[in-house]
Amino acid sequence: MLKTAQQVRIQLDMSQEEAAGLDSLKDACGLRSRSDAVRAALAVIEWVSREADSGRRIVALGGDVVSEFVMPGVTIGRGNNRWKIDEHQTNSK
Repeated sequence: MLKTAQQVRIQLDMSQEEAAGLDSLKDACGLRSRSDAVRAALAVIEWVSREADSGRRIVALGGDVVSEFVMPGVTIGRGNNRWKIDEHQTNSK
């Protein structure tokens, strides 16, 4: 990505472990740079925030368990991020 006069440079301070985690995610997602990984993460946070604002939950379905996405600053669901699918289906009707 070429820098333009309108771009803002942001510096992040991270532990070695956090930086290694960022690099692992960058590689796993096939992204070229740490900046691309941070941009992708911001896009996900923006989407989660819009969905939560619309009253939707972000969940992963697998087997007989539903895992709900929980993140500080984003109020979605009921705080307990695991319940049985039968309970979820009953509450969704």
